[in-house]
Amino acid sequence: MEFQAVDSFEPIVSEWDDLATRAGGSPFVRPGWFEAWWSAFGRGRPAIVTARDGGRLVGVAPLYRRRGTTHALSNVHSPEFAFLAADAAADRALAERVFAASPVHTSFAFLDAGSPSAVELLRAARARRRHVFVSTLQRSPYVEVDGGWERFEAGLAKKFVTDLRRRRRALEREGAVAVEVADGSERREELFAELLAVEPSGWKEGRGTSIASSPQTRAFYERVAAWASGQGFLRIASLRLDGRPLAVHLALEANGVWYFLKGGVDPEARRFAPGKLLVHALLERAFDNGLRSYEFLGADEPWKNDWQPAHRELVLQHSFSRTPVGFGWNSAVAAWRSVGLPLARRTVGALR
Repeated sequence: MEFQAVDSFEPIVSEWDDLATRAGGSPFVRPGWFEAWWSAFGRGRPAIVTARDGGRLVGVAPLYRRRGTTHALSNVHSPEFAFLAADAAADRALAERVFAASPVHTSFAFLDAGSPSAVELLRAARARRRHVFVSTLQRSPYVEVDGGWERFEAGLAKKFVTDLRRRRRALEREGAVAVEVADGSERREELFAELLAVEPSGWKEGRGTSIASSPQTRAFYERVAAWASGQGFLRIASLRLDGRPLAVHLALEANGVWYFLKGGVDPEARRFAPGKLLVHALLERAFDNGLRSYEFLGADEPWKNDWQPAHRELVLQHSFSRTPVGFGWNSAVAAWRSVGLPLARRTVGALR
């Protein structure tokens, strides 16, 4: 297998996308997602590791280097991080390649603990006798779409379902209620503007976690929306009363999976629980359309647990070389664990 480190996306975008399609990868391992991320949040220098077999691209590790650390291209706006690999051998080879140069410090955030990337990175770091620190960042909820809608709904708490139906009836007495799911092929900018108007939801605006909370965050989601629309992944879902959006979700849909990125509700309509009504309608749609999974993403907030989801453990994986500088990094991260990590977890939980 041949390896190369490239410092820009453009030369390999087409091959990268082709590999993602062949491997059935999620939107979050495609170059368009990482290009949007880097444009908004990138600092330092990209260090994208590629693996080829007989000249054909079989693996991509989207990394960057900054101040002596090799990082994943991920942050609190990343639902997950993983290498893109054609098979298990490519995943293992990429992980081994990352540590072949004995980097002083590596930091990979939002790895799915059970994913091949997480497993192989941990194995490769330990094989080289590095200091390794792994911590859970969040438990990300999802609903496995299986067994039919009626069976799923019957498994929810009776009081919860009864309350949803009561609120839906109350809303219908106010006017015409509709659920819309748009793919952005038309009116994308108009629909995105509606999302920006609704998504802050009062408390998000106060905490600074909304899409419009910073120019970088807004630019990232605008670019993601434009890219995803071109790929056919974009979904902007809304619950409307007489045409007015009361709840809006920004989501991606690909390979039979619904990914809920961002959402908000009109504070004046909270008595109708429009956010829960929209999730109810979208879950029913997922069952009706034969999707495989409905991914809530983010942390396991109480309102998500009403839907009795399963969870994926997303972790932060640090490693340090056994050198004086590496020991220094190890001490710094150990101090951060006691102060910075709890704060990071709370921030992640507030984002969606």
